[in-house]
Amino acid sequence: MDSRVAYKRRLQLTGRSTYIVSLPKEWVETWRLGRGSEVTLEVMPDGSLKIAPAALERPARRDRRVIDLRGKKLDLSFVIKSVIASYLAGYDEVLLLFGDSSVDAVSRIRSIVESNILGFNVLEEGPGYIVFVSVVDHRSMEFSRALSRMARIASDMISDVARGLESGDRGLLDLVAERDQLVDKLYLYMARQMTMASSGRLPLKDLGVYSPAEIVHLFLAVKSIERVADHATILSLRVSASLGAGMKVENGLSSLVMEAAEGFSRSVEALIKADAALAASIAPALGEYRSRLESMTAQEFLRGGGSLLRYLVIDSMRRITGYSLDIAEAALDISAVREKAKSEGP
Repeated sequence: MDSRVAYKRRLQLTGRSTYIVSLPKEWVETWRLGRGSEVTLEVMPDGSLKIAPAALERPARRDRRVIDLRGKKLDLSFVIKSVIASYLAGYDEVLLLFGDSSVDAVSRIRSIVESNILGFNVLEEGPGYIVFVSVVDHRSMEFSRALSRMARIASDMISDVARGLESGDRGLLDLVAERDQLVDKLYLYMARQMTMASSGRLPLKDLGVYSPAEIVHLFLAVKSIERVADHATILSLRVSASLGAGMKVENGLSSLVMEAAEGFSRSVEALIKADAALAASIAPALGEYRSRLESMTAQEFLRGGGSLLRYLVIDSMRRITGYSLDIAEAALDISAVREKAKSEGP
C-alpha cells in the first residue's frame, strides 16, 4: 500500500449527533484491523486528524536499502557517507554489495560504521556483502534525554579545555577529543529521529514538540551543539600540541573559555525549556562577549608576533559563542512556533 495515497470520504450522520467516515480497506488490512479494533484520533496543530491503530498491530517490517558497489571502484568515504545517509533517512537495514572488494576495505567499513553510528550493527556478513541493522529502538532513549546528554558532554568538553589550560594537564586535554565521538553518535541518533518525525513515521510527542514547524529549528540547534563539541575537540588537540612544544599559557585564557562554557550552557537551558524569556535575556550578553572576542582577535592580528595559542583560544571561543547565539535564537523560534500552534488550536 502506498503511504502517500490520499483518500476523500463523505461524512455520514448516524443518529442525531454521531458522524462517521469509512476507512480505506487496504489500510485496515495492512494494520490487521477488524470489527471492534480500536484506533486513536489525534488532533494536529493545523486542525487535521491523524488516525492510527491504538495497539500498533502492524506486522513487523524493516525498511531496507540496497547499495550495490559491484563493478565500481571502492571509495571508503563515499560508502560511509552513503550508509550514514541511509541511517538518517530512517532505513532500518542497509545491504552493501561489494563483489570482489578487498577484505581489509570491507573490514574498515564495518569498523567505521559501528563506531560512528549508535546501534547500527552488522546483522549478517558473507563473501561480498554486509547487512547493517538498527538495533536501537527510538523509545529506548527519549529525545530529550539524548539532547540533554549531548549538551552536557559538549559543555564538559569546553570546561575541561579550560581546566587543561589552567593546569597544563595534557592527559585531560586528550580525553576531550575522545568524547567527541559520543557527541557525534548522539547527533546522528537525534537527526534520524527528527527525519522520521518530519515524515510522519515517529510521533511528534516523542521529540517533545507540538508541531512539525518546530523540527527545523530544533535540528539547527542540535547541529550547533555538535559543532560546539567539534571546536572544543580541535582546540583541545591544538592546546595539547602547543603545551607539548613548550609553549606557555598566558594568564586569563582559561577564564575566557569558562565564560564561553557558561554562555553555552545557558543557551542550551533555554532551548530545552523552550524559554523565550531566558533566551532573550542571555542573547545580549552572548553578543557582547562575541564582539569582545572579535576585537581581541583583530588586536592579535594587528600586533603580529603574538601568541599562536592565545589566538587559537580566542578564535575558538568566538566560534563557540556564535553557535551559542544560534541555539538561543532557535529557542526563541521554537517558543514562537509553539505559541502560535497553541493559539490557533484545532
